[in-house]
Amino acid sequence: MSADITIAAKAEPILPAEVRADRPLFIVLAILVFLACLSAIAANAGFRAAGGWNSDLSRSATVQIMSGGEDAQSAVIDLALPVDGIEGASAVSREAAEQLLRPWLGTVSIPQDLPLPLLVDLELTGDRPRALSTLNDAITEAGLDAKIDDHQRWSREIRRAASAVQLVGTLGLILLIAATGAAAGFATQSGMAARHAIIDVLRQVGAGPSYIARLFVIRFGKLGALAGLAGAGLAFIVSALFWLMSGRGSNALMPSFTLDGTDFLILLLAPILTAVICAAAAGMTAKLHIQRETAL
Repeated sequence: MSADITIAAKAEPILPAEVRADRPLFIVLAILVFLACLSAIAANAGFRAAGGWNSDLSRSATVQIMSGGEDAQSAVIDLALPVDGIEGASAVSREAAEQLLRPWLGTVSIPQDLPLPLLVDLELTGDRPRALSTLNDAITEAGLDAKIDDHQRWSREIRRAASAVQLVGTLGLILLIAATGAAAGFATQSGMAARHAIIDVLRQVGAGPSYIARLFVIRFGKLGALAGLAGAGLAFIVSALFWLMSGRGSNALMPSFTLDGTDFLILLLAPILTAVICAAAAGMTAKLHIQRETAL
């Protein structure tokens, strides 16, 4: 007595993945993650630049010589060096002054007979306000026509710009996260509508809303992780290319762009966060859908 027995090589999952059907969602999620990573990296670069500029400004000041020529410039240096809190004082050459004007005037050659303001660059340590106040009193007593620029106006502008970058970057990330969750929720709702018969069978055999929702959580969580990897990888490639194309040097206005540890942490966390957002959105959408179907 014999019987033909057919054994399945591998059991099919209850909710099989459909690569072709999930491809549009994968592309949308990858693009959203790519934009979110670039936004976060750009915001981090802006914070680093603002912090570097503020740090440089806090350790420096400039004395502008209104009249008196190089003799007045030398006199200011002699007055500044003994002041407690001033580490160094140096005359700014004409070439250096022309470099400071170049971002506004371009590469146009400045005539030699055109008078440029004489400047003294100060390096500050310790009690900055007290040192500048002491130097200002010394300049006034010496009868020199000079004015101290403590760079506070520039520092305030940089802090204001950094705050604006922080606000825009935060709002952008919130919108991208919301869009990611909305896309996952819409895909979950469409997937449940397409598998209405399977869900009915599961409910008839006693599967609860949590079990059914878990199927979609696992599926879209994996899809979100893969899309996050793709988006973060593309963001890394674009950032690295921008770093190579922009050059590794820096100038007075634009510091060099680099990828630091925070940027790599952003890229590493992006797939995890995308998976969590997609899984949470899928789970909430699935439970709400099942509850509506049950109420009807």
